Amino acid sequence: MVQTRELEQGIFLQKLVIDAMRKYNCETVRDLVTRLQIIDHSLTVEDICAIVKALEKEKKIVLAHPQVQYSFFGYLTKSIASLPFWLAIAIVAMTLVVAYIPYQIVEQQWSAFRGVVGGAFMLFIPGYALTKLIFPRRQLKYTELIAFSIGLSLAFSSLVGLILNHISWKLSLDLTVMTLSLLALLLLVLSEYRKFTYRLGDYMKIG
Repeated sequence: MVQTRELEQGIFLQKLVIDAMRKYNCETVRDLVTRLQIIDHSLTVEDICAIVKALEKEKKIVLAHPQVQYSFFGYLTKSIASLPFWLAIAIVAMTLVVAYIPYQIVEQQWSAFRGVVGGAFMLFIPGYALTKLIFPRRQLKYTELIAFSIGLSLAFSSLVGLILNHISWKLSLDLTVMTLSLLALLLLVLSEYRKFTYRLGDYMKIG
């Protein structure tokens, strides 16, 4: 009876691991451990590693040594994990481009595009960079990421506006956009570097 219960529990945990790998696209064992411990706080690292080894032994999963980038530049240019970073950089770049297009040459349809890009930047990017800087390891749900990003962006943009209003004799849109863009770029680089150092440390510990 006890053996049957343990067998059923083992099958359940194996299914839980496989479902988590498929649903959350975990790239490493450590990512899997983090995600499973969020789902079930009673699971230990040893339990999860034992399940992973059992799945590998049964050939239900394949464990491969990761192609680790030991330089930050290599990580940014060759790792798919840096894709969100480059998407955020692209939004910042587009914001700067559309912000400095002379208003006279911008047609009506481009004005709408200008508003969409500017709104996406102001409402999301600064907060997104801060969120990634604060939680370099935690895998946030999309709803949590959006909520944190919008909330922090509003607070950060307001704070920057207040500071600029006190140190500058004339607060302008150009100055605000340029300052927020530079700060967002700095925060994005810092958050990505922090994420890179954690991932590198994890790989070295696992190896």
